Amino acid sequence: MISVIIPVYNSDSTLERSVLSIVKEPLVAEIIIVDDGSTDNSNFIANSFANKYPFIKIFHHGKFKNKGATASRNLGLVNAISDWIQFLDADDELLPGKIERQFSKVNSEMSFIVGNAIDCFEDGHEHFRKFISDPWAGLIAGKLGITSANLWNKEALLEIGGWNESLSSSQEYELMFRLLKKYEKIGFCDLPLTRIYKRKNSISNNPLIQSQRVNNWLNLRKDIKLHLKEINKFNIQRNYIYSGYLLDFCQRNNCLDSFDGDLFLGKLFQVEKKLKQKVHTLGKNLSGSTN
Repeated sequence: MISVIIPVYNSDSTLERSVLSIVKEPLVAEIIIVDDGSTDNSNFIANSFANKYPFIKIFHHGKFKNKGATASRNLGLVNAISDWIQFLDADDELLPGKIERQFSKVNSEMSFIVGNAIDCFEDGHEHFRKFISDPWAGLIAGKLGITSANLWNKEALLEIGGWNESLSSSQEYELMFRLLKKYEKIGFCDLPLTRIYKRKNSISNNPLIQSQRVNNWLNLRKDIKLHLKEINKFNIQRNYIYSGYLLDFCQRNNCLDSFDGDLFLGKLFQVEKKLKQKVHTLGKNLSGSTN
């Protein structure tokens, strides 16, 4: 069975959608809603669900403080009754069968199951996230699932100390890095069964924390590279991924002075990327012309 943990902060416009997406899933033993000091109607909505469904539980931080999503996930984690955890952000939703399909991949040696997701933008267009099946390459590239798209082993999370509450960004990949260092075996489910709703006013798009976001992203990749070198697993393919994604990131964020990859591999990666985009565009044009 699965415990679902939903951190909530001022999400009264989306919380109902999130809860309804999982409330009737057969493997859900409990839903833990952690109200993170909301000042809107989120707590009222959460309590309305708890009054209707006895397996929905509401938690708060001491003195009803706002402590952030990672602290809220940790609070839910230590109170969860199940061996496997589904984290769900209050503005996202799961598609039918997500938990059941991923749970069918589980064994006791896995620390988490990676899933794909669909990014849904305010203008109506969608982007399909696809993982990389080499866990270390996926970790470097940011293509190893995300919080709501993955399924998590509670014991493994507790063993590594849960979420790092001091980070303002890159929390899920820093968490997966610590998990992979201790438990390298993970599972994969390639179906995109999580919908991630992207908002312009989300915290991740706040320019005030952009500098910290860039530093967190860079520092984590450099830590991953160092670890792989220490265990003699930083092979040419992972160096290629590292150099390519790092060069792209540094160019986009005007921080080329922080680039420490192989410049030749990085530029080769960009050439390959452009060729793939051209092939993809050509394929779409040819498909359109035959319809």
